[in-house]
Amino acid sequence: MENGELRKGLTFLPSYKLDNTLIPDLVIHHHTTTNNNIIAIEIKSNPKVTGYEIIEDLKKLEIYTRPGKDCLNYQIGILLITNCNFMKKLLSMRIQNRNRIIELLNFHRIAIWTMFLCH
Repeated sequence: MENGELRKGLTFLPSYKLDNTLIPDLVIHHHTTTNNNIIAIEIKSNPKVTGYEIIEDLKKLEIYTRPGKDCLNYQIGILLITNCNFMKKLLSMRIQNRNRIIELLNFHRIAIWTMFLCH
């Protein structure tokens, strides 16, 4: 089931330093359970998205996809970046931000997808 309103039925969400609840922008899962969670998606559509914002969303995706008891166990986490040439942005970032993004992508449970439309 695709459901963007995760708060309605799921009472367990992992603790996170910024907030006690993490709500993905879009999920594909079975409602009211953490069993068989399939995809958690974070979406960034601002052409001026910052390296910090990308890193924060990748950190959330790592938490969503973390396997184990008392975890959400999403099989895949996707950061969808639209309206932005991500490769150009990545190459213009400070080296520590680039390295952190690469480190987070090494979990192999999360990926960045881009959709850049030219007019």
